[in-house]
Amino acid sequence: MNHIIAIFMKQLTTLIKVPIMIGMSLFFFALAFLMVIFNTEDPPCYSCVPAYICTECVTAAAFELPQSPIAQVLASVMGLSIVMYSAGLVNEDRLTGNLKFMSMAEVNPWQYLAGTFVSVLLVAAAIVVPFALLGFFSEGANLLWFMIVGLFGALVAALFGITIGLYGNPLVSIIGPFSLGLLPMFSQVNDTVANISRFVFVQQINVAIADLGADLTESFIIIAANGVICFLIFIFIHRKNKLIV
Repeated sequence: MNHIIAIFMKQLTTLIKVPIMIGMSLFFFALAFLMVIFNTEDPPCYSCVPAYICTECVTAAAFELPQSPIAQVLASVMGLSIVMYSAGLVNEDRLTGNLKFMSMAEVNPWQYLAGTFVSVLLVAAAIVVPFALLGFFSEGANLLWFMIVGLFGALVAALFGITIGLYGNPLVSIIGPFSLGLLPMFSQVNDTVANISRFVFVQQINVAIADLGADLTESFIIIAANGVICFLIFIFIHRKNKLIV
């Protein structure tokens, strides 16, 4: 337990000293705010869910995702900011030798995961709040369900980031978050990307938050499945119960 608390405090201190994730998230929040201000017209098929679920949308257009700038931007924040920051924390520990020191101090992967995970999740919760308030005042979104979906997505984003960070390949830690962050944006203009990305948690965050009054069962199942896959990868990487330094 002492190891977990020490790692948690260390990672939280790193965030305060180098607030990259907060700064990036503030930029995205400002972007969402501007999109809300300048979005004066309701887009077509505004209340529809994606065409792969809703047959009415198929007849209305070739493909139509829910049009909510707040949902789209928050999904990008989850994929880019939170995943990249989580992976960055691990890479920093590796580069500075902290990960090797922790391994010598007999810190196991589960303790490192717990301490880092909680610190990232704490900051992620603070990031979701302003987006939820913006969604409430601009689109009448349900605050409770907005927070539930946002935090559930943040759980998976943090786990994914820590997992790819511990994988030990810096290139993966960069390409992965950028790919996830751009998915909601590209899916708006490409049917193929949208159909494929519906199995990725960032897209389901986008879909769920854009229409919180719909049945969110499928979105929660897909987001949870993404989390399980990440967790299984983490188990496989650390099957010897040793930190990869």
